[in-house]
Amino acid sequence: MSQFLICKSKEKLSLYGSRLDDVVQNRALYNKVVDKYMQDENIDNIWVIDKIHDMVDQLSCNLDKINEISQKSEIMIFWYGSEYEELDRMDSTQSLINYLKDNMDNPCLELDLYVDLENGKFGEE
Repeated sequence: MSQFLICKSKEKLSLYGSRLDDVVQNRALYNKVVDKYMQDENIDNIWVIDKIHDMVDQLSCNLDKINEISQKSEIMIFWYGSEYEELDRMDSTQSLINYLKDNMDNPCLELDLYVDLENGKFGEE
């Protein structure tokens, strides 16, 4: 498996990925993640960012791209492999960017994050 990113965004993210409806590979896994973290969301607003693994591997060159994606997103779910059950939570783009900057030189960086930019605070689960 690899690093994955699913976003909820009303803005077009086709420069970086595809709408969930158009994805074939890993679709069952993506559906499980969407069911867990984005229940009742309009599937037209769900995007799979295809090359997030490459972006994370070369984070210093791609931090601006990840920042742009986060500026256009309401929810971002980063995870590695099939490990999406217990994601660390963040509530701002700045927290995400700070975390990425702090881990820029980590050659084994795996992002396991649920970033809710839409609500800012997390409700009880």
